[in-house]
Amino acid sequence: MILDDDSISLMLNAAPVCGSVWDRVGHSVDCNSSALRLFGLSTKQAWLDHHAELSPPQQPGGEVSATLWLTHLHKAFAEGRAEFNWSHRQINGRIIPTSITLTRVSHGAAQYVVAFAVEQLGAQDIEAGPNSSSRAHLMLDNAPMACTFWNLKGQLLDCNDEALRLFGLKSKHEFMARYPELVPEFQPDGGRSEGMIQAFMAEAQVSGRLRFPRPWVRLTTAGESVPCELTIALVAEHGEQMLVAFLRDLREEQRLQAEKREADERMQLMLDTCPLGCSLWDEEHGLVDCNQEAVRFFGLRSKQEFLSRFAELSPERQPNGERSDERIPRNTQQALREGYLRIEWMHCTLDGRLLPVEVTFVRVQRARGPVIAAYIRDLREINEVLRRIHEANEYTQLMLDATPLCCNLWDEARNNIACNQEAVKLFDLKDKQEYLERFFELSPEYQPSGGLTQELAQEHISTAFSEGYTRFEWMHQKLNGDPVPAEVTLVRVARGDGFIVAGYTRDLRELKQNIASLKRLESLAYTDRMTKTANRHYFTERATAALKDMEPGGCVSLLIFDIDHFKRVNDTYGHTAGDAILRGVADRVHVTLRGDDLFARYGGEEFVILLSRSRLTTALSVAERVRKIIAREPFDYQGQTIPITVSIGVASCSEPTVALTDFINEADTALYEAKHRGRNRVESLQALDGLSLASARAPEPPA
Repeated sequence: MILDDDSISLMLNAAPVCGSVWDRVGHSVDCNSSALRLFGLSTKQAWLDHHAELSPPQQPGGEVSATLWLTHLHKAFAEGRAEFNWSHRQINGRIIPTSITLTRVSHGAAQYVVAFAVEQLGAQDIEAGPNSSSRAHLMLDNAPMACTFWNLKGQLLDCNDEALRLFGLKSKHEFMARYPELVPEFQPDGGRSEGMIQAFMAEAQVSGRLRFPRPWVRLTTAGESVPCELTIALVAEHGEQMLVAFLRDLREEQRLQAEKREADERMQLMLDTCPLGCSLWDEEHGLVDCNQEAVRFFGLRSKQEFLSRFAELSPERQPNGERSDERIPRNTQQALREGYLRIEWMHCTLDGRLLPVEVTFVRVQRARGPVIAAYIRDLREINEVLRRIHEANEYTQLMLDATPLCCNLWDEARNNIACNQEAVKLFDLKDKQEYLERFFELSPEYQPSGGLTQELAQEHISTAFSEGYTRFEWMHQKLNGDPVPAEVTLVRVARGDGFIVAGYTRDLRELKQNIASLKRLESLAYTDRMTKTANRHYFTERATAALKDMEPGGCVSLLIFDIDHFKRVNDTYGHTAGDAILRGVADRVHVTLRGDDLFARYGGEEFVILLSRSRLTTALSVAERVRKIIAREPFDYQGQTIPITVSIGVASCSEPTVALTDFINEADTALYEAKHRGRNRVESLQALDGLSLASARAPEPPA
């Protein structure tokens, strides 16, 4: 059975993809129901009147949307097809990232381009709706998603052209004849495909729609497995109910997921192959991790041996006489306080061989608290080089060209007189002469500190001549303006009857990029994307640590609140409005809190606030402030005012042995008491100073 235009319209309008038709001059002449739903429009006339407003003025790359759209449209008319990413915009201004497929089709004597937009954040809801236009057939057959049509007895009636392309078939008749070959006997979870399909269709007839939560596997005619996203929708044709099944090919998505896993593995591999030994320390001065270079540097067998025997990897006393075990916690404490510390340190192997190193401590903020990353650089080679400089000045140039660091020499008149080949390579120059002549062009006019580059350079060189040694960070740049953050070491060296200064420049770009990447990853892992608050995982870690680390006589308080009648908001105004309310509530609460208070989305419309060093009276005051700022004035959504109130439960704890679950349960019980007593209230189950604080009642708002 091949369906007529009315049947095709039903399939197209049930498709969870936005479809539209365009003529050669860039006018949209039709669209499907999914396009109206995606952009919040009520009629196709509204689409025709406002489609030019459904994209922002510029795309993310800076191109003018109207010009770029015509470019893609002309390409589709000329070549038959075009695919690209596109940022759409709803009437309310919300940006919608989509993937666009343009396909040239013929309709009578005219040619059109059919555009299908798939929202990149997830498939849209599928609903059936009427569309009697004959262009619906063209839109369906060019949809970038396989569609099949079934009666309620489970008989296959029709398919679109994408189904033929997906399974490698030539015609719809061949598809219907060979359909059993396209279904494997068993799915990956062990279930029989035939029985599962029957169950899916039965469930779709009852619920109106079914989306299989796992990939559904089909077969091409060549026997290749095709994982798909399966959605079945119940529709009506001329009063008769039928089923439409949509299959979205997941192979590309799974390939990208595999690439992401591979990228994560490469990141770990890059850390372990970093040429600097690295170790991580927590706030309690405890050693928690290291990389493979640290293991190799000390000649150990494993990371576990490094962690368990680290105390044996330093001599009892440092060269200045300090005890190593007393100095180590002072180093990490200073790095935690100041954010950065660089020192020289004497390590040793397990058999006692001394290893002079330079250690750079960098504070890195993680969700559960800051850690210290300690990078060790072997100084044995540099120390040996410096010794050779002092012993024989005639080897200076040989040393400069052999060292893997950028090196240059300054005379007492502050002239840059020599450099090594590494200096030429670092700044992408032609030769050493260009480096010497254009040295001050290899730094910006001002350093990050605000000082003039030439004045600061002269000061550092003078310090090296007068004191014999100095080390500092410096911002270089290439001739094209690319920044090159560096660490510069200047050493005074005897030369004849006078001195010169040898400068060593170490490129810090990779180190700074690694630190920045780690910070970005930590932020993504512990933030709720919708409300920009902390997420539940981060809250649990921080709250557990706050209870554990509570000082004697200290107190921690907890607020749990949710939005009253939030389901009613979603049912009345839609889930998009509900999302806007969640973000608006989070924004208002943020301004009422202190800098060290922890505000997190705990789940759904429920939020938590952890107040460190706060007793019950303070917590009740904060809770009442939160309640008032939310109830004070309605929220505005698309011109509609939506009154919102919250109910808040408060608990306070001064015992570090209390389990976090018990702490949360007490606040949660108080929250339910607030709900029970009429909502828009603050409730607590505790008492303070002999006065009942079981309820901190707020006046009811006027009706």
